[in-house]
Amino acid sequence: MVIHNLKQLHNLLDLLLNEPSTPVNNVSAADETVITFQGNSLGINLIGVEGRTWVYRVREISGNDLSQWSIDIKKQCVETVSNNGEIKNRSVIWNVNNSFAEGLFAITTDADYPQGEVTASMKVGNKSGTGKVLGPVCNK
Repeated sequence: MVIHNLKQLHNLLDLLLNEPSTPVNNVSAADETVITFQGNSLGINLIGVEGRTWVYRVREISGNDLSQWSIDIKKQCVETVSNNGEIKNRSVIWNVNNSFAEGLFAITTDADYPQGEVTASMKVGNKSGTGKVLGPVCNK
């Protein structure tokens, strides 16, 4: 990600380090999608959008350790991702280690996109589940 000025850096750090107490783009930090499959429950929510950067909180609720999670967004719509995420053709994928319990992840898009429902996938071992979360809708 290219930070063009100190204000952008401050805003991004504020999103990553401090959960917003007021809604950002009509999103409340309390709006969590819980994905439940085969005895596992995992939570994901969009906690804020700053410019073209979308920040998500992912957490384990119950069951086995999360190994991977992803958001569906086309490769050509993504500029950068945080936490060593992998930009694939139709999604961004993050692998997490066994000690993972909760974390923040960011996607910066190449342009401004409207907010809408996108698919999030969670993987525990060889089991997976999906749910809908708010995210950038890119139809390139």
